[in-house]
Amino acid sequence: DSFQQCLSYVELSNPAKGYIDKIITASGALAGAALGFTLNYIHSKSKESTSEKNKIMCCKEDIHRVHAYLARVMIDSVQMTSILINRRSLLDNNFVDFVSSLLLEKYYSEIAHRFTKNQRIWIQELISNLQIVNSKLLEFKKLTITGNTYQATLILFSLTDGAASCAHYCSMILSDTAHPQPPTVEMLRYYNIESSLIEDHLLAKSNAQHGNKEFNL
Repeated sequence: DSFQQCLSYVELSNPAKGYIDKIITASGALAGAALGFTLNYIHSKSKESTSEKNKIMCCKEDIHRVHAYLARVMIDSVQMTSILINRRSLLDNNFVDFVSSLLLEKYYSEIAHRFTKNQRIWIQELISNLQIVNSKLLEFKKLTITGNTYQATLILFSLTDGAASCAHYCSMILSDTAHPQPPTVEMLRYYNIESSLIEDHLLAKSNAQHGNKEFNL
């Protein structure tokens, strides 16, 4: 009788055990799927974060590089202005063909949200004003072929002022700090441009304000 009772108990308990096994198996599968999804999500987010950081780094490095080019443009501009105002021959110029912001323009739209509101405004202004600087670079190269000295000095003024404005935006973007733009002459001094070149720049400015009557270039 006892043996028969044991067999009956085993038969009765097997279905329950099978049901529990199914629940455990299903729960394990769901847990595995949830874990896999979580790990994939974390991995995806980690890659996304790394990609954004790299793009931010590229944009900031590009702004640093643009800033350096703009300083060079200002120096070259006042040097050429000095040559023209002193009636020396402008045999060649050292200007870059254009100031490129390739990486900034390529990645900025994807990571704009990672910059502050002010930085976003300044970046847009920088990109817009760089187009003006590049147009003046092209205009100056074309004009030197015709040899119109006075018009060349006017373009150089616009180029110097435009480069100074862009350099100011670069400075504010990188520091994320708003500050008034100093006069162009002060910025020329900041970049350690020779005082004699700055004086010639001011003389050429005065000549332009008086309609080329002072030097008759």
